[in-house]
Amino acid sequence: MDTDAFNNRAKLAVSKLTGVPVYGIYVVWTCKILENNKSLLATTESDGLYFEVTHNGHTGEMYVDKYKKQLQDVIQIGER
Repeated sequence: MDTDAFNNRAKLAVSKLTGVPVYGIYVVWTCKILENNKSLLATTESDGLYFEVTHNGHTGEMYVDKYKKQLQDVIQIGER
């Protein structure tokens, strides 16, 4: 499946899970390796949720994982 078609299906899947309209869902990151696709998506809602959608090209299945941001820790790695 090409990347655009996959991302459209991923947005539809997230929309069905959340009730957020497709236009309120955006792709943060995406990649395609061989016949497999993976994207990270977020919504315009302020609920801290993001979604990982994977397409397994071998089986034709799509998996949706839902995550919630719990912590942002700042670590200094050097001087400015």
